Amino acid sequence: MSRSSLGHLPVFSRWEACANIFFIGLILLCSACEPTNVPEEGGKEAGTESMSKSAKRGVAFNFQIDTDLPLLSPFISWDYNWGVTTSSVSSTWFDVNGIDYCPMIWNGSYLSDINKERVRAYAQNHPATKFLLGFNEPNLTDQAHMTPQQAAALWPEVAALAEETNLLLVSPAMNYGTLEDYYDPIKWLDEFFAQPNISLSDIHAISVHCYMPDATSLINYINRFAKYGKPIWLTEFCAWENNINSPEKQIAYMCEALNYLEQSPLVERYAWFIPRYKTEGTYPYMQLINNQKPAGLTEAGKVYAYFSSFNKEEYLTTNRFIHAGEYCAVSSNKVQLRPATDEKAIEDARREGLTITDLPVGDTLTYHLSLPQQAQSLSLRYTSYSPSIMEVQINGKSIFIDLPSTSGINNWQTIKTDIEATTGNQEMKLILRMGALRFSGFQIN
Repeated sequence: MSRSSLGHLPVFSRWEACANIFFIGLILLCSACEPTNVPEEGGKEAGTESMSKSAKRGVAFNFQIDTDLPLLSPFISWDYNWGVTTSSVSSTWFDVNGIDYCPMIWNGSYLSDINKERVRAYAQNHPATKFLLGFNEPNLTDQAHMTPQQAAALWPEVAALAEETNLLLVSPAMNYGTLEDYYDPIKWLDEFFAQPNISLSDIHAISVHCYMPDATSLINYINRFAKYGKPIWLTEFCAWENNINSPEKQIAYMCEALNYLEQSPLVERYAWFIPRYKTEGTYPYMQLINNQKPAGLTEAGKVYAYFSSFNKEEYLTTNRFIHAGEYCAVSSNKVQLRPATDEKAIEDARREGLTITDLPVGDTLTYHLSLPQQAQSLSLRYTSYSPSIMEVQINGKSIFIDLPSTSGINNWQTIKTDIEATTGNQEMKLILRMGALRFSGFQIN
């Protein structure tokens, strides 16, 4: 779906020199947000204080407002802004915070000599840059607006620029279109790759956009592009069509989408569209950053920022409360999360996080934990209108914990039970066997 009114053609602001001083100071502060590894005696790495940010997660956004970079950079790994370069302040910030900026050749006019030189200069000055993005929605008449044959005639120039700058090439970004005879993005791509001067082997990944209103449609759409045998980049997405009439529905969509995207082997990267759009709280409620002074993350922004990276190689140390959303695997995309409101949990976790507000009966949450010593107790923090039963699997044993009603969804309570868990890296699974609850998280002692 086209969003031409949202400024896909980049407009770069000229920030005053003093902004550089402001950002360098914030860069140092932001580095404190990165995970801290805690070594065992003798120097062996035992675990991590917090889960690292996702290598897949990014945003489609032209950063122009000074507060936006420190708000989002601790939580994203890449960015693009539909242009061939970004501001010097943004690029410095990206370099320090491990964010990969991806230049884009938006349409044929972006193959001008000056734009090619900008791509060369950016790649040379930022050697961590890895990718060059192709044309933007060529089968939409208000976007790049190209037939497969027209795009193929220009593509060798794009491929040559990628080879010269040692960048991996990402395909034209496809969506359902408005170009006559090319509504279906698969038809457009099939004809594009059938052209004699186009080779699929030159393409690292297939870029797609999706604004369908539910995660099932998103998943089915992504699966259509698996036929090309390339990683999928979802370079624009949020729920926009049909029934997204509240911030709550947008966040519900986000949770289901991220649970899938992070765990799908098909998807290499994804970028939310868009952190700022009109006024916070206006349709389609996808804003990640609010309009307050100072600006902060919206409810959706906190969910996007704090959502698990599903890194199964990391084991969380248990010297603090573990938020419910810090799982490394989940058996269903349906699990719903919201920013934590349990003040005790936030204090004991020593950071903000996500609470599970809807855990379907039978779904499994998996946590990887690093235990410095043998654990003897597990404390679950929850709230519920009805009695529930949670199964805990650890060390090959199952324990069933009765969770009485707390007489309200905001009346948080703690249930403590005895467990046996040996020292070292452990996998713990939680399965709701009966009832309905909000699950804030747990502590192991």
